[in-house]
Amino acid sequence: MSRKLITSILVYGTALGLGLGFGAESSVLRPKPVQAVCYAGNYNCYYDGTKTSLLTVQHVENGVGAVLPSAGTTWSITANWSQSYPGCGDQSETATVTVSWDSSTASWALSNTNLTTNIVGVSICNGAGCSPSASTYTLYVDINDNLTGGYYLRTTDYATSGVPNGTQCTGGAAKTPSMGSASATDSGSWNSRCAYDCSHTGFPTITIYYQ
Repeated sequence: MSRKLITSILVYGTALGLGLGFGAESSVLRPKPVQAVCYAGNYNCYYDGTKTSLLTVQHVENGVGAVLPSAGTTWSITANWSQSYPGCGDQSETATVTVSWDSSTASWALSNTNLTTNIVGVSICNGAGCSPSASTYTLYVDINDNLTGGYYLRTTDYATSGVPNGTQCTGGAAKTPSMGSASATDSGSWNSRCAYDCSHTGFPTITIYYQ
């Protein structure tokens, strides 16, 4: 076979390979760029720039009834904000608060409240003490929305790593929790969470079981 014919075959083969995508990166095989998922944002409340996040906590011995914790429970409250397009960034802040049962007033009480720049308030709705079902309370938290840079409240995380022992309401027996930690996330709906109170719905509940 002549050198000219061999050269022609090689040139043709290289061109064919390029056309089929073997000699160069194929647009079919090239991975498409992954775009960040941005947060659309929240509507502004008409009377202030905050939203309300909530968490209900219950203490119960399954099949028996309510249990009152014998010490305080310290909750970390982490607010998470996300940007709308094109920024698509995230930022967070964590506040802490301790919730205890005050037997002298037969009500729940807050102490050791540590707020942040944008977590500006923590309050409690006094639920039940020794009710037939469970001892319960609801935390509600005042959080700034639409921060500088276009960051909107997206979620609020609640967590504790110190679930205390308790006392059974019926009979007064000492009880230990079946869980050493607990957590939950409040995801809104933020557009209806303007009033700073416990009137809202759609927030998480943590049930702490004792034995």
